Formats: sequence, structure tokens, C-alpha cells
Amino acid sequence: MGSLALDGDLATQLEAFRNTDIARQELTEVRFILQYLNTFGSGQITQSNRDIIYSSKRAIYLHSALDIQDFPQSRKQLAKDVYRLREQLDHITSDLEDQSRLRRDYKLRAELAEKANSRNPYVLVLVDADGYIFNEKWLKDSESGGIEAAYGLRTEVLRYLKRQVGLNLPSEYDIVVNMYANQRGLAKAIVEAGFLPDTSAFDNFVCKLNQSQPLFLWADCGPGKERVDAKIRENYRFHAYQSSCRAIFLACCHDSGYVAEFNKYRRDPIVEPKTVLVRAAAQARGFNDLSFAQCELGMVFQDEPLKAKSTPKPRPAVAVTETVEPVQPPQTNGVPIKPTYSSAAMDFPIIMPTRPASQAQVQAPKPTSPPPNPDKVPVNRFGQRIDTRLKSASQRDEDRFHDRINEQKLCNAYYLGGYCYNGDRCHYDHSAIDDGIKLVLQRTARQILCRDGGHCRKKGCYMGHQCPFFPECYSSNTGRRCAFKAKELCGVDTSITGYVEAV
Repeated sequence: MGSLALDGDLATQLEAFRNTDIARQELTEVRFILQYLNTFGSGQITQSNRDIIYSSKRAIYLHSALDIQDFPQSRKQLAKDVYRLREQLDHITSDLEDQSRLRRDYKLRAELAEKANSRNPYVLVLVDADGYIFNEKWLKDSESGGIEAAYGLRTEVLRYLKRQVGLNLPSEYDIVVNMYANQRGLAKAIVEAGFLPDTSAFDNFVCKLNQSQPLFLWADCGPGKERVDAKIRENYRFHAYQSSCRAIFLACCHDSGYVAEFNKYRRDPIVEPKTVLVRAAAQARGFNDLSFAQCELGMVFQDEPLKAKSTPKPRPAVAVTETVEPVQPPQTNGVPIKPTYSSAAMDFPIIMPTRPASQAQVQAPKPTSPPPNPDKVPVNRFGQRIDTRLKSASQRDEDRFHDRINEQKLCNAYYLGGYCYNGDRCHYDHSAIDDGIKLVLQRTARQILCRDGGHCRKKGCYMGHQCPFFPECYSSNTGRRCAFKAKELCGVDTSITGYVEAV
């Protein structure tokens, strides 16, 4: 086979090679290119020369030739790739070990938490004892009635739980009962209903009730409607998502004020299945619309609200003289008649209307409109503040009001007081309402006892200063004991005899 001097550029040499007879007789184009590569090496091959090689009709063989020539470079790149992949493998292996360790830790924690939850499961019973009065037979037995009441309540709760299959209860669990009330006011109501001779007997009943079960608690919240309500709401919120709490009984269905709070947990996959409403003697509206289960605890509680055997009658008004000094209580045979409220109200000067001294005793008509001067507070002859009468609300407005507060409670301070100090941070509704709903809100606010009672001289106070239900303080309209009795504001004389300065 003839030889050809190989020097210069591949394209030039290839063109010269194709013009020789030797190339046609002895050498093919591919063999020439391979000879060129062996002579000069792949390092001398430019990109244009590579394009020539790849365009050859024998390109498949030429590619292999180039790969062989480039092997030293390919080996270096391969070593780099191996090193890079090895580093990635080390990182992935480390991450996998971390994930495995975390998984083991979380699994261990879950097992420990599950053991802790299964070790102390409990069922909670929250009772608004102002509206849920224990059975009469237990109240009358002040010595052992408290013990029997606690045992009866626990028995009825267990009886209900045994019939339920969806609560996923363990074989053993505790029954925790928290009862909240205004003990002094409730004791007076029970005595007036004729169940006990005096309030000390009820104190003994409560003491026995607390002592009978270690997980039973009776808490005296004092006067004020919202104090008991707050205890029920916050305890429900606190225990609702506790995994060890398997069920919650709510004995507070006599008061529609709870509906808006409980409505927040409707359709909650954790709270709704474990909540059970205990039906009240006078079930308030709104509770039947909730999606919670309901039950009756046998004869543990009274089947109707408390009713006093007799109600005190308002004392008649006496003749009004032209004095401007504080009015003294009337006397009978030289003995002062005790007023229905604290005599400390006499400390406020009373502006008396001018009337002839010889005028006979007159019963003043009940007011039907606010006093002419908003800076004045109307009072009776004992200096007690008197609430002006509000007109009746229509049933349609009542229904619209309850539908509204079931979504969110209205802010009394904003709508009735004219200003809310919490502003945008207020949890209650500040959106617009019409006159009909505002009237129902005013009438509802009158059912809340003002903390100052008849002593109140606050300008524009929208709360109640005497019982709005008298003489039907224990009717099914309220569904609870009368909060105004604790401050002797039931049956007060509502005759306006003067006005005092508001502050």
C-alpha cells in the first residue's frame, strides 16, 4: 500500500488524498483518517475537522476512533463524575440516617404519649348549677343528700356512656364534674322554694357533695350572670382538644347565651363527637339547632325551674312633701320600716317634685319614657335607681335577634353605651342593626344585674337595676333563678319620686 506524507491540516490532506490514484486503489477514506489520527492524535483535531469526520459515510467507525483517541480525557471526566456521585451518595446516606433517627424518635414519643393518654382518660361534666337544680329529695336531706346527689349524677353519666359506641372509651376512665353557681343567691332561692329551712342547710348540702367524690368540684362564683358563664365557656374551650378528654357533658342548656360560643365547634371533627348537651327543664332556644348529641340524666335535676312559695308585695308609696333633703324611711308606730334595699342609697341627694303637704298617699304611675333630662337619674322614695319602661318587642324582632346572636354576640357597650373601648379588638359584633333588634338588645341587657344595683348613678347605664321579671322571677321565660334577689331588687317600689344627678 502506497504512503502519503501526512502534514498540515486534515481538510487539505483529505482533499489531496482523494485526488490520488493510490487512495482509490489501496486506501479508503476511513483508513486515511485513522492514519491521520494515529499520527497527530485527537488533540490536533479542530471542531471543523470533527465535522468533516462525522460527515463521512463511514462515520460510525470514525466515532469509535475519536472515542479511542479521547479516552484519557474521558477517563478524567469519568473520575470526576464518580467523585461527584460519591459525595452525593454520602449526603443522601446522611440525610436518610437523620430521617430514620427522627422517625424513631417521633415513634417513641407517640408511643409514650399514647401510653400517657390511655393511663388517665376522663369524661368531663360542666354544670351551670344556677339553672340545673338538684332533685328535691336530695336537697331536703341536708345530711346525706349531697352524697346521694353526687352518686346519682355519676351513675347517670356512666349509664349514658355505656350505651354509646362512637366515643371510643377505654375500659376504665374517670368522671370529672365541675359545678359553678352563685351559692348565696341559689341558697336563698332554694329556701324560698320551701326545700330547706335556711341557707346553712344548703351550705351543708354543698359540703357533702364536694366531699363525696374526689373529682367533683362545686365552685362559688358569686353574684353576676357572666361569672358562671365564663367558667363554663373557658373550661369547655380548655378541655375540648385534650386527647385524654374522651367526652364533655354540658349542663347549661337553660341559657341561650351559650349558643353562640358552642356554635363555633359545629362540624369540628375533634370536638363535635365528644360533646353531649344535657337537656334543661326549660330548654332555651338555639340548642336544638346545634349538631351535638343530647341526653337526659334521669331524675338528677329538677324537671322545672324553682318557684318561690310566696313573693313579697311592693310597699305602697307614701305622700311626698316639699323637702329636698334625703327622704327617711316611713315609720309605723315609731318603728322605721326597713326598705327593700340598703339604706346607703340615702347618701344621694334627691330632688323632690313640689306637691301640697296635705295631699293623700298617691301611687305614681310607672314611667313610660326616659326622664326629660338625660343628666338626671330617676329614683324611688328610698333612693334606688328606677329603670324606665321599654316598649314590647315583636316576635319577629325577637327571632331576628336570636338568629343574629347565634352567629356572633352583639356588643352592648357599642350599641347601647355608644362607645366600645376595645374598638377593632372587640370580640363582639359591631356591624349595623335596626331599631327592632336594638330594642330586643336593650330589653335583654336589662336582664343583666348592674353591679351597683340601686346605687348606680352612671349616666346612660343600660343594665338592670331592679328585677324585670317580677313577680314571675322563676318562670320558664328566664329558665334560671333570679339574680336580682341576691341584692334584694325583686319587688322594689318602681314609683319615681325624684331625680338625682348622673355621674
